[in-house]
Amino acid sequence: MATGRILLVDDDPVLRSHLRVCFEDAGYVVDCAADGAQALTCCLAQPYAAVVTDLAMPHSDGFVLLHGLRQVAGTKPPCIVITAETDPAVLARVMDAGAFRVISKPVTADRLLSVLARATSPQRDQAATMPPDP
Repeated sequence: MATGRILLVDDDPVLRSHLRVCFEDAGYVVDCAADGAQALTCCLAQPYAAVVTDLAMPHSDGFVLLHGLRQVAGTKPPCIVITAETDPAVLARVMDAGAFRVISKPVTADRLLSVLARATSPQRDQAATMPPDP
């Protein structure tokens, strides 16, 4: 069973609730935020084993979060970005901004849990940032 505190960031409360239950059932402690700005505030207050974030959100998106985490020392958990975006240039920008992995929507809970397990693995630091899903 997985362990660790993760941050789930999505503006859709129904999806956030569903994924929270999935992650908690897998053994994670889950905090939630509705956008990138709220998530950055959470990351400044609490260390996380990983962050799972949507890319497109109103107010402040996943880019705000990724760029904010790069600028704050000591708050660099691996970030798994979920997106419906298909433009290769945008996906490259997400990876350049520091994402651990980009997962295309629709995504299953099992797929997300698999990537999350890799992101929170002690061996994660030995691996390079993973490319986007095809």
